[in-house]
Amino acid sequence: MKGLLVKDFRQIMKQRKFLLLILILAICLNLNGDGSFVFGYLTFVGGFLVLNTISYDEYDNTLPFLFTLPVERRSYVIEKYVFGILVCVVGWLAGLVVTLVQSLFLPDMPLQEILMSAPVFVPIFMLMLSVMIPFPLIFGREKGTIVMMVVMGAFIALSYWLDRILTERGIYISQFLDSLSGMTLGMVLLIAFAVAFIVLSISCVACLTAMRKKEF
Repeated sequence: MKGLLVKDFRQIMKQRKFLLLILILAICLNLNGDGSFVFGYLTFVGGFLVLNTISYDEYDNTLPFLFTLPVERRSYVIEKYVFGILVCVVGWLAGLVVTLVQSLFLPDMPLQEILMSAPVFVPIFMLMLSVMIPFPLIFGREKGTIVMMVVMGAFIALSYWLDRILTERGIYISQFLDSLSGMTLGMVLLIAFAVAFIVLSISCVACLTAMRKKEF
């Protein structure tokens, strides 16, 4: 797995100019926001960097070649999730550095509120990885994008239908969300991380099952 991680990080480092541009753009956009924008922006970009490594692996039959080496399919799938989390941590830490530096020049920035809400972006990114990684791994990069769009559209339609059914029965999701406001931030974060970890684990197991049956 270490070799796969090194491979993916080297692939990303080939895009140094692009990453520097992204960082500069994040700094500029963060000046016009509430200060927490940079956390979500950099972690979101990290998700697409993970997808790029999958695209690189599919290019010119690189993936079948990898499996002729001492690389197991199980290790490959787990490495993508581990790599995604590492990219998330790096992006989050970069956002933290940007925010702390900007707070030195912007005294009106609500630094304490930003730092309290910043950890929320980590479980959000984990949930994003749970959705973004399986489709290209199972269906391929191009087909995976189409399937993901169809599934997301179906999920939105199902959510709308479910909300309508619950509302007709006198059950309002807004009331449930309002009840969460009475919880401490630490408890909300604990629940968010627990849910994100469970969903990420299910996603990883689904990928492992599919990759074992996939033919190259």
